[in-house]
Amino acid sequence: MRVPRSYPSLTVFVALLCVVSAFAGEPVSAVLTSNTAPKIKFDSETFDAGKVPGGKPLNHTFVFTNAGNQTLEVTKVTGTCHCTVVDNNWTKKVEPGKTGVIPVTIDVRPEWSGPMGKTVNVECNDKSRPAPSFALNINFTVWKPLDVSPQYAFLNVPAESANEVSTVVRVDNNTPEPVAVYDARSSIPALAVQIKTNDPGKHYEFVIRASPPFGQNVSSQITARTSSKDAPSISLTATLSLQPVFAISPPQVVLEPGPLTNTVQKLITIRYQGSSSVHLTSGGVNAQNVDVQIAVTQSGKAFTAILSFPPGFELHQPSQPVELTLNTSSSHTPVIKIPIFQYPPSNRIVPQSRRSGAAAPPQAPSVSTRSFGGPKS
Repeated sequence: MRVPRSYPSLTVFVALLCVVSAFAGEPVSAVLTSNTAPKIKFDSETFDAGKVPGGKPLNHTFVFTNAGNQTLEVTKVTGTCHCTVVDNNWTKKVEPGKTGVIPVTIDVRPEWSGPMGKTVNVECNDKSRPAPSFALNINFTVWKPLDVSPQYAFLNVPAESANEVSTVVRVDNNTPEPVAVYDARSSIPALAVQIKTNDPGKHYEFVIRASPPFGQNVSSQITARTSSKDAPSISLTATLSLQPVFAISPPQVVLEPGPLTNTVQKLITIRYQGSSSVHLTSGGVNAQNVDVQIAVTQSGKAFTAILSFPPGFELHQPSQPVELTLNTSSSHTPVIKIPIFQYPPSNRIVPQSRRSGAAAPPQAPSVSTRSFGGPKS
């Protein structure tokens, strides 16, 4: 009779695994396989580039090692914005103990300034990493020989204003050498610019002004020359924004396809944004049988126009635009006109000539979303 051979060492090993697994709260199979996996390890997952010049690319290469014992596969690497580009030649597969690289280029825009941070997302087969991806970070501070702040200046004109408006833009010299700033110009006469010296050679201000009467919203390119070899000229954009005298919502009336089967009411809110108060009366709609009522929701400031369109109402390609006319006591905007549109019937028969390739009829009118009733240009 053959006596079975015993394996005391193996029995002890399995028993120890069971004890370890019990304390770890994992099945034995997980313990047996936990060390048989790829593992990505970076020299550093955050790179601090310090000061970088605006308008020049920032390059950095992330280096990583496969600290596991299976092949590491880096399947996808993407920047979180268009200015962060990952080189397509990043290392796709890395054997245990070997290293790989992820080259990244950031397009540092000339208009950027101050502290910035960009992120690269990485996907790989290291199951210990968060799914679906984890982040690599690049931090930096944009440095410029001459810093213009803000790069975009806005001059907001209150409704019905008759006063000059202005704003200030700072120009700071960040180099150790003194720099002169001179010959500031605006591309349009509606916006004027003047240089103010706060600290000769170091700190300046552009004072940008606009004077009444104000015509319309405009933008200007403000430029100046400097004595700096690194930045011989500087520029910024200034915008004059006029607040409309009346804010109207919605800016047009759009009706369902006609003929209407029931009475349809449309409400329009009109808010006066000037400093005084106004009266508002209806001049009517240049279409038949449309009733208009004006309700005052805030005396001198807010109104609601209630338009009632009767059953059977339909716009038949009128020769002139159909619109609601409102009369106001504002000297800046005495009349408000609000256009009225109607969608064409959806079951209209299309002529055979159009079915065979000619242009199809319009499905909806082209509606402007501008605010009506503002200052006229």
